[in-house]
Amino acid sequence: MSSASPDWLDALGSAELAERRRACDAAIDELRRRPELGRHLRRVLRGGSREASFAAAYVLFQAQGPSPGLLPALVESLDLPDADARWQALEMLVALGRRRPEVLEGLLRRFRAGEPALRRRMLLYALRDLEPADPTVEAALVEGLDDGDADVRRAAAVCLARLTRPDLGTLDRLLEIARGDPDARLRRIAAAVVPALLGPHPGRRPEAERLLRGLSSHPDPAIARAARAGLARLAPAGSSG
Repeated sequence: MSSASPDWLDALGSAELAERRRACDAAIDELRRRPELGRHLRRVLRGGSREASFAAAYVLFQAQGPSPGLLPALVESLDLPDADARWQALEMLVALGRRRPEVLEGLLRRFRAGEPALRRRMLLYALRDLEPADPTVEAALVEGLDDGDADVRRAAAVCLARLTRPDLGTLDRLLEIARGDPDARLRRIAAAVVPALLGPHPGRRPEAERLLRGLSSHPDPAIARAARAGLARLAPAGSSG
């Protein structure tokens, strides 16, 4: 059997997106027929460019299924310049995490390990999609509200809307943000998310309604719109407002 590298291998790291995609398609097809070629892809995972490493992970995932060995390359692909690649990496991480429970802990560690800001943001989305009921995920999202990067803070607030059993302290933190955070965009997100967290905490409903009513006439039109939308969500069914 020849040990020569397959024709598509170098193209996985091409600067041309279309060429990388063609190489991925060819690699998936051949790898399904010749699984032994996976050794070439695993070398790329460990030593290729970020684009090539992502392409290798994508091919292995599609041809052979989720594997823990793909975790580092997928995490490091979360801040690639190509947005499609970033979201594909996220989807593969979530699929891998649903098969291998230890992946959740790995993602939490990476979030707290000083990764670049865009990668931290994408890790929050992955954690949200993977285990929105897990208290350790909720804790990471709340930590994200204090991140040094504004976009990470906003992503954390958005992700909190998906929690299935939010802690009272989490709700109170969002109320505090909606009440007076200096970041107007974060305040708007918090105002929109607060109603989603009230279910387990009906005792906070009057406070939330008062806050949203006050914000509904805020001079920032985006905050006012978010507050009015939140009030509409809290209105009884059939109410005309």
